[in-house]
Amino acid sequence: MEIRTEKMAAPVKFVVVVSTEEIVEKKKQAYEKIKDSIVVEGFRKGHVPQKIAEDKIGTEKIYRTLIDDVYLDVATDNNILNAYSFYFYGDLKKDVPLTVEFIADVKPDVVLPALETMRTKVIFENTVISEDDVDNQIKFELKQEDRIEDSTKTILEDYDVAIVDFVGTLVDEHTPFQGGTAKGYQITVNEITNGQKNFIDNFEDQMVGMTIGETRQIKVKFPDTYRDTTKAGKEAIFSVTLKAIKQKINAQLNDDFLKSKGFQVIEEYKERVRKDLLVSKQKKNEDDFKRGLITTIIADSQISPIPQIMIDNECEKEWQAFLRRIGKNEEQAKKENKISKEVFLDNYHQKAIDVIKASLVLEQTAKELGIRPTEEQVFEYVLKLSKILDQDEEKKEKIRLELKTNKRQYEVMEKATRNEYVIENLFVRFK
Repeated sequence: MEIRTEKMAAPVKFVVVVSTEEIVEKKKQAYEKIKDSIVVEGFRKGHVPQKIAEDKIGTEKIYRTLIDDVYLDVATDNNILNAYSFYFYGDLKKDVPLTVEFIADVKPDVVLPALETMRTKVIFENTVISEDDVDNQIKFELKQEDRIEDSTKTILEDYDVAIVDFVGTLVDEHTPFQGGTAKGYQITVNEITNGQKNFIDNFEDQMVGMTIGETRQIKVKFPDTYRDTTKAGKEAIFSVTLKAIKQKINAQLNDDFLKSKGFQVIEEYKERVRKDLLVSKQKKNEDDFKRGLITTIIADSQISPIPQIMIDNECEKEWQAFLRRIGKNEEQAKKENKISKEVFLDNYHQKAIDVIKASLVLEQTAKELGIRPTEEQVFEYVLKLSKILDQDEEKKEKIRLELKTNKRQYEVMEKATRNEYVIENLFVRFK
């Protein structure tokens, strides 16, 4: 079979020439599939000669699946996603060559950079724990032991603990937005945690000076980069009622605190903190290095245009996942979460492209490194994700059976396993 392709703006035109010998064989195969259903007077069912069946029933009727078979042969080996605009030239009544033309979206080509160049582009950071790291962690653990007690204050000040009820409404809207209402909410006013306050904008500044029982209208603006895109950049008004004022009693680094952590000597406690920090920071450094490796490989790869169908499929998959996460259908999401499918897909469009590029690059890297996980490796990966204990044999066998019987699920988990093996291989090679 001769196959010629013509590159177009995004799709590819396929011109497939099937030789006379191949046509004869494919016609024979097509006839064998349906011969038991052919009825011609004077012949037993299933024993009608091929040529007589063609004359009595018609070649188009007998060989109507032949074009599909030609397409499937080509699609299997050419990463075809979908095809359209079919034309064929030839005469199925005769044993002569057949030409089939169609347009198809194909999986993009990926040309990876020379992987060895990653050694100079992404550097693994050695893990070092300083005294400041240890001291900051101890401060954090002390903070976890802070106590909240009643206060005699009647006017709210910075660092007081406020117990509030609030209702938030976007400006120019009349109903409270989801997640913007609470009762008995506890907040330490203007406390900085991990470099930021608890609430957005100057919400907490506007609370200072409130008296117990007072209700105050607080106007704020959501950041442009706010995680909920339906509120990003918008102004809101919160009706806030101060119910009570409490005080925070800070824990002290003393014998009682050390005993609560299982130590009697501060140096031993600090050493435990240091070891724990080393483990967590080393894990973070490894994860950062892996992300940097993959990001750099993707940026340096040459990827042909991504067909729209791939982008649409990825966007649809994420939209369905979003609906499952919030437990709503499309209509409910639009009404209650104030987000339509169109807005969601528009916001996710670039992320979809990034996800597809990452998947393509990892797939190509796996091919070049010769990585393809075995069934047992896929099974072990799923067990790790499921956090199944070794002794829970019943659950393990249930998972194994599900992987064997659910082809789609197995393909998804095989891909995830493959990607992890690729990333680990690159990490070991270049760290």
